[in-house]
Amino acid sequence: MYRILLSVVSLFICSMTYAGQKVVNVSEAGTLAALLTDEEVGNVEDLKLTGNLNGSDIVLLRKMCGADRTVQGSLRYLDISEANIVSGGEKYGKNSFGDLYTQDNVLGDEMFTECSNLVSISLPKSAKKTGLFLFSFCSNLKKVEFPEVPELGYGTFEFCTSLEKIDLPKSITKVGVFTFGNLDNLKEVNMPSVTEIGDSTFVYCPKLEKVSMASVRQIGAKAFFGINSIRVIYLPANLKSINEYAFALCQNLGKIYSLSPTAPETAEDSFNDIDENCTVYVPKGSAASYKAARGWSKLNIVESDLTGINKNFTEQNIKVISRYDLQGRKQAKAAPGISILKMNDGSTRKVWKR
Repeated sequence: MYRILLSVVSLFICSMTYAGQKVVNVSEAGTLAALLTDEEVGNVEDLKLTGNLNGSDIVLLRKMCGADRTVQGSLRYLDISEANIVSGGEKYGKNSFGDLYTQDNVLGDEMFTECSNLVSISLPKSAKKTGLFLFSFCSNLKKVEFPEVPELGYGTFEFCTSLEKIDLPKSITKVGVFTFGNLDNLKEVNMPSVTEIGDSTFVYCPKLEKVSMASVRQIGAKAFFGINSIRVIYLPANLKSINEYAFALCQNLGKIYSLSPTAPETAEDSFNDIDENCTVYVPKGSAASYKAARGWSKLNIVESDLTGINKNFTEQNIKVISRYDLQGRKQAKAAPGISILKMNDGSTRKVWKR
């Protein structure tokens, strides 16, 4: 009876260990395997690592996160924000360019590719660079905390089908080709400092509604191609160019707020096959620039007071803040006839009510 009770207590203690966060300091790179039991390798769900991690440690983490189908790992939450990636150890993967090894302070190519168990990860604060396909095919990934890196590489989140929202740090100024490609459930992306959006960056994101890009200067070819969930976009005042098919086949795109007083350079086909009634709201005094510009001239250009407009708004949260009749008198409520509506995004609208 005593032995049975002891076994039950031991099992309970093990369960408690796996239910909480396991914290391990890897003071010597390459020794993570020696610091975890076989049982922990297979059952730990929440792990925080400090110290130094090389290729051998990444191999083990990949197994624990589900990348190795021969190993039954359970790791879902990984915090390596206070750890350092260092060179050395065995190769952690292989791609068409050759074997993959760790480098000092680099989140290397495909480092967490196909880690299907991974739900949340906090990356090393010391990292200075990210590689290709960093999280591609991480089908359960929902949250990533980035270090202060300058850009995201090719295919960083491709096929991360559980991602719904992404908030990039202010350090990131460039997102590359297919960075957010094929994300079935992505709805919102906040990119406060990104100045360059690469080609096909958001291609095949069928639920994307909101993209905050207050600093963007260049939008690549097919960046938002075919996204029917986008109904309104806000283009910042410092935008300089929109490349081929950037918003083509966004068939529900009905409103574009362009804050630049001069029409950004645009390809003839940048807005092909969008909503035929799409209206472009531009600053007062700038309609002539847009109507004379390639790509813009075929759209419905309307001058509007865009002072103070919030680039983060979406159509769903634009509301009336005040209304006026044609003589400029404020109305307490909707009245028959023509009214001028002032919206909370800084724009104005003219409406008619029976």
